[in-house]
Amino acid sequence: MRVVSKLRYAIVAAVVTGCVQDANKDPVPSKPVGGKQEISVVPSQKTASSSKARSDKTGESPQKVLKEALEAQSNDPEALIGFAEAYYNGDGVPRNIAKSIQYFLKAAELGSGYACRRMGMEYSDFAFEDPTPRDDAKARKWFERGDELGDSESTYYLSEFVFQGRGGPKDEKRATALLIKAGKLGSQRAAHRALKLEHKHTISLSQDDKRDFFVLDRQLKMNKVALS
Repeated sequence: MRVVSKLRYAIVAAVVTGCVQDANKDPVPSKPVGGKQEISVVPSQKTASSSKARSDKTGESPQKVLKEALEAQSNDPEALIGFAEAYYNGDGVPRNIAKSIQYFLKAAELGSGYACRRMGMEYSDFAFEDPTPRDDAKARKWFERGDELGDSESTYYLSEFVFQGRGGPKDEKRATALLIKAGKLGSQRAAHRALKLEHKHTISLSQDDKRDFFVLDRQLKMNKVALS
């Protein structure tokens, strides 16, 4: 589970300012820019009145509060992820997977490695609930992008795709390098997988990597016990 204080703040701020839209309203598509469909937000009456209430308490102008709320929703990847998670889990808003994916997509396009991972999961068979048609090529593209942005789990999922030749060429040497990279970035699952392959003499790990991966693997097992 991804626990980020800034993300939690984004969700809370969204609810407090009324930035999360009414259940019967969707983001309003703007004119395509550069071939991509941008998502713009039209402030509802609820958003405007909530912004006024906040301004009355803080002394800030309603215009400033509203502007900050809408900018956070449309331009800040972490805020967008907050909305995506809220809609995915039904946290304070009606559950809406399609809308959640829409926000994850926007955050991914703005450079969030985590959002890229979630988009890859939606196009693959790794998603918990997957209304998106499976497309290994698109999933691999998003995992590639997440890897470039330093998201350890994107790198781990990409290694699995490259190992299996899903969505692109199969390359065991590159897959091994990606798996070890993911472990070094802190992926517990990558560390566990790497140790299993090393035990089978499928790959070779340095002593330093084995030591670090054993720590991550132990953490993974402890987390599983805590959740059971």
